[in-house]
Amino acid sequence: KEDSQNLQKYIKESGGTVNAWFITHPHKDHAGAIIDIIENTDIKIEHIYVTLNDIEWYQENEPQRAEEAIQLKDALENDRVKDVVTEVSLNQKIKIGTVNCEILGTKNPEITVNASEYRKEFKNPRQIISFSSTLRYASKVQSLI
Repeated sequence: KEDSQNLQKYIKESGGTVNAWFITHPHKDHAGAIIDIIENTDIKIEHIYVTLNDIEWYQENEPQRAEEAIQLKDALENDRVKDVVTEVSLNQKIKIGTVNCEILGTKNPEITVNASEYRKEFKNPRQIISFSSTLRYASKVQSLI
């Protein structure tokens, strides 16, 4: 959430629309900004792709993070975005304008510790795509530009 203001400014300067947002887990440093944007702005998000464990998994394996999972789940059920939220599947191919993505990993209830973090943002003149993930969930991106 602490990056939310900067991210909002960047999105608005780039046209005010996020073409796709990929969410792999609900930790504040990965999902805080999108929660704030959904709840407090009029920024348009065309697609939200998620792979999240059930709330019960967070309560059992990361109880200190369970509230973050609940906040993200509630935000994703917000009327403003609920129709653009898609649960991804392994090896799913997603095309976003000129960018091809392939889902190389999805939620895994058997993994109970967080892996090394990976974050990438891709921008071209017509699209904003935000990736916020860990290495175990990393997506393959191929630009067709």
